[in-house]
Amino acid sequence: LGSFAMKVIKPVASILVAVGLVTYIFKTDTVQNSLSAFSRKKKENEAYSELIKSHIITEDCVNNKCNMCPQMAYDAYRAPKRKIPTSMTAKRPEMLPDIRNSVDRKLRRNYFFLCAITPDGVETICRCLGLKNWIFIALDHYIDKIKSLPLNTKLEIRTNNTIKSVVLNDFNFIKVANSALVLGETPNTIPQFANIVNLWSGAWQMEHVPAEGQLYELNIPEKNNKIDSYHVQWHSNKINLHRDTLPVPNIVNSNIISTTIDYYWSYTTSGRGMCGSVLLTEMNTSSPLVGIHVAGEVSGGRGYAECICRETLENIIANFEPNPVEDVEIESQVLGDRKISLIDDTRRIKAAFEGNVNFIGVVPKAYEHKPAKKTRCKHSICYDQITKSVYDYPYLDQNDIRGTMDDNFSGSPMVNGCTYHGQPPLDFPTDLVDQAAEDVELLIKAKVMPLRRVLRPLSVEQSICGIPSIPGYDAMEFDTSEGFPFTSLRPAGAKDKRWLFDLGQDSFGYYLNSIEDVLQKTMDVKQQQRENGIIPVTIFTDCLKDMKLPKHKAHKTRIFSVSPVDYTIQFRQYFYDFTIAFQHYRKDVESAVGINVDSYEWHDMIQSLVENSDLFVTGDYSKFGPRLMAKCTTKAFQIINSWYQFNGDKSEVNSRIRYILGQETIFSKHLMLNLVYETYCGAPSGCPITTILNNIVNMIYIRVAFLSIQREVCRQSEDANIATFINFKNKVVVFFYGDDMIMTVQQDLLETFNGLSLSKFFKKYDITFTDALKTGSLRKGDSIFDKQTSFLKRNIKRHPYRPFYVAAMDTVAIEETCNWVFEGHPEPEASQIACQSMMLNAFGHGPSYYNSLRKRIIDWWCNIGEYVAIPTWRDVDERIFG
Repeated sequence: LGSFAMKVIKPVASILVAVGLVTYIFKTDTVQNSLSAFSRKKKENEAYSELIKSHIITEDCVNNKCNMCPQMAYDAYRAPKRKIPTSMTAKRPEMLPDIRNSVDRKLRRNYFFLCAITPDGVETICRCLGLKNWIFIALDHYIDKIKSLPLNTKLEIRTNNTIKSVVLNDFNFIKVANSALVLGETPNTIPQFANIVNLWSGAWQMEHVPAEGQLYELNIPEKNNKIDSYHVQWHSNKINLHRDTLPVPNIVNSNIISTTIDYYWSYTTSGRGMCGSVLLTEMNTSSPLVGIHVAGEVSGGRGYAECICRETLENIIANFEPNPVEDVEIESQVLGDRKISLIDDTRRIKAAFEGNVNFIGVVPKAYEHKPAKKTRCKHSICYDQITKSVYDYPYLDQNDIRGTMDDNFSGSPMVNGCTYHGQPPLDFPTDLVDQAAEDVELLIKAKVMPLRRVLRPLSVEQSICGIPSIPGYDAMEFDTSEGFPFTSLRPAGAKDKRWLFDLGQDSFGYYLNSIEDVLQKTMDVKQQQRENGIIPVTIFTDCLKDMKLPKHKAHKTRIFSVSPVDYTIQFRQYFYDFTIAFQHYRKDVESAVGINVDSYEWHDMIQSLVENSDLFVTGDYSKFGPRLMAKCTTKAFQIINSWYQFNGDKSEVNSRIRYILGQETIFSKHLMLNLVYETYCGAPSGCPITTILNNIVNMIYIRVAFLSIQREVCRQSEDANIATFINFKNKVVVFFYGDDMIMTVQQDLLETFNGLSLSKFFKKYDITFTDALKTGSLRKGDSIFDKQTSFLKRNIKRHPYRPFYVAAMDTVAIEETCNWVFEGHPEPEASQIACQSMMLNAFGHGPSYYNSLRKRIIDWWCNIGEYVAIPTWRDVDERIFG
C-alpha cells in the first residue's frame, strides 16, 4: 500500500510543482507589464499636467479655436456605459428622393442622340451624355461607324424637342485608352451642358458601392405634344464589380476588332438600344454615377457597364480647349435672398409651340406673365380725317372677333410670334465664319477707340445713371418694365421700373441714392455666379408689341422680349464702353447705328456709297433677330471681348463675366405665359446691345456670302484674288443698321455678287433675304433713286436746291402717324403731338409735299378752334443745314 501511494503521489506532486512554476512566471510578467504601463501613463500625465500649467488663455480660447481648452473639458476619464444589445434588420441602401430628382433633371438636360442618316435613309443613332460645357461621352464603336459613312450623310443632334443639323467636322473627339468609350465636343451652336462630372463616383468609392444599383435608360418619346419629356426607365439590379478583361464586340460592325475593358459592372438588365445608358449606385451619395452600359445580351439576362470614375473624366476633359464656364444653373431663378423653383412638369404648361427649344420648366402661378388682351392704341381725335388710315389695332388675343373673319389668323398671337424663336437657320461652314469674323474683328479693333481713358467695368451707379460728363453715356430708361421676376413685386401705383431706384437729379443729370434690397441681392448673387464661371438663370419675358399695323398684317403681332433689370444693369457695366464707342465711330465700321437721317450725316453716307458705284444693292431679312445664327452671334461676342482685351482690359475675371453674359443672350431663356424655354438661335429684342449685335452679325453674314459666292466663281475663272476681302474692300461699300443693309457694288463684281446671288446663297441656309420693300421682286442692283433702293424705310432724294442727299420716308407710314395715340395721354394734346410728329418725317419729300400736308393739319385744327404750331419746310431746312 505504501509503495502504491508513493507511485501515485510522486507524479501528482511533479505536476503541481510545474503548474506552480508556470503560474509564478506568468504573474511576474503581468505585474511587470502593469508596472511598465502604469509608469508610462504616469509620465504622460505629468507631462500633460505641465503643459496645462504653462497654457496661457488667449483670444483663441474664448473663440473656441484653441486646441488645448477643449481637451481640458473632454479628456477627463469617464466610466464607460454598458452597451445594451439591440436587434437590427439589414436595410436596403436607397438614394434620397431629392438627390434622385436632381440627378434625373440633369441627366434629362444633358442626354442627346447623335443621328446619322445616309442618302438611302439608313439611320445610325448614338446615345450621348453631356458632361460639361460642350463635352460629352459616347460609345466609340458608334462614333467610328458615323465617321465611316459617306460624306453626304446627314448628321443631326436630337433631343426630346429638338432636331439640330450639324457637321461632323465641327466635332472634336478624344479616344479613352483601354475603354469602349470616347469623349467628344459638340459645335458651340447648342446650349452648354450642366456640369455633371461631380455626379460620378471617385475611384476610392468603387470598392464600397453596395450590390444594389439602377440602370438609367432614357429614350426620345413619340411626338405627342408640342413639348415632350424624355421617356425614362429606372431598372433595379444587383450589380457586381469585375476586374478581369471583358471583350466588347462592335455592335455596329462585326468586322472591326473588339474593344477590351478591365473594370466593369455586370447585372441582369440588357436589351437592344440600351448602350450609353448610365449606371447608378443606390448608395446614398451625391455622386451616384458609376458606369455606362456598353454591352449585353440582346435577348436580355446579362448586361455590362464600363466602370468610370470622376478622376478619369477630369483628366481627359483637361485635354479639351479651356472654357470659362464651370456650370449652368437650370433649376431655379434667384430673387433676392430666395429662389424661384422652375417646375419640371410639362403638364402644367399653359401654351407651347413646336420648334427647336429646350424645356426648362414652369414658373409658379405668382410669377406667370399675364399679357394684356386690350390694346393701349387709340384713334386720335383727327383719325381718318386729315389722312386716310390703312392701319389697325394689333391682335392681342386669340379670341379677337376679327379672327373669325380673317383666314390668315389662327391660334394665339403670343404663340404664333414666339414660334420663330424655335426656328434656327442651318449653320454656315465654320471656316467661312472664322474668316469673316476675323475681318470684322480687325476692322473694329482698328477703327473703334474707347471714349474713356481707362477701360474697366462701370460702377452700378454709372450703369444706371450714365456718365453725364461723357457724351453718349446716357442713363437707363426708367419708364419701361423691370422684367421677370421683379414685375411680381411691383407695388400698387407703380407703372414701370422706377420704383426699384431712389434717384436724385441735379443740373448734371441723375444720381443714385440707393436701390431696392431685392434687386441688389439678386445682382450680388449673379455677379458671384458669373465670377465663378456659372451661367445663371436669366429669363426674358415675351410680350406682345402693342403697336399699330397695316390692316392686312394686323394678325402678325410682333414679339419683344423684356430684359430683367438686373441683367440690363450688369450688362451695361461690362459692355457699355464698347456700345458707345462703336456708335461714335459708326461711319468707319460700316454702321449707321445712331445716325440722324435728317442731317448732313445721311448725305455723307450716301455720298460715300455713290463714290464707289452707282449700282445699289439693298435687302431685307425675314425674322432676322429671332433667328440669328448662334455660330455668328458667338463670334460677335468674341469680337467685343477681344476689343476690350486689345484696349487694355486684361482681367480674366472681366473676360469671363463678358463671356457668360454673352451666353445668356446667345442661348437666351424666355418666359411665355408660364413656360420657360431656352433657344438655339436669335437674340432677345430687349437685350441692351441688340441693334449693335445684329449689326455685327449682319457684317459677318454678308462677308460669308461674299466668300462663298466668289469661291464658286473662282473655281470657274481660276482667279484666286476675286474671293478675298481685299477685293471686297476695293469694290464694295456697305452700311448696316441691325438687320437693314445698303451697299454699292462695282460693275464687274455686280455680275456675281448682287441681290439675286445673295438671296440664292442665304436660301441654302434657310434664311430668307428679299428686296427691302418685301415685294418679292428682287433684282441684281438698282439705281440711287429707284423705289427699291430703300434703307431705314427711306428712299434717297436730292435736296431741291442744296447739293445734298436727303432721306424720304414712305408716305403711307408718314400719313398714318396722326391717326393714332396711346391711352392715358390727355387730349387734344396727344393728337396734336401726333400731327407734329408726322411732320418731322415729311421733310425729305420736299417743300411742296411738306407744306401741303402742313396746311391740311392746320386747317383741320383751326376748324375745331385749336391752334397747332408746325414749322414751315424752310424753317426745318435752316435748322438742319443752316
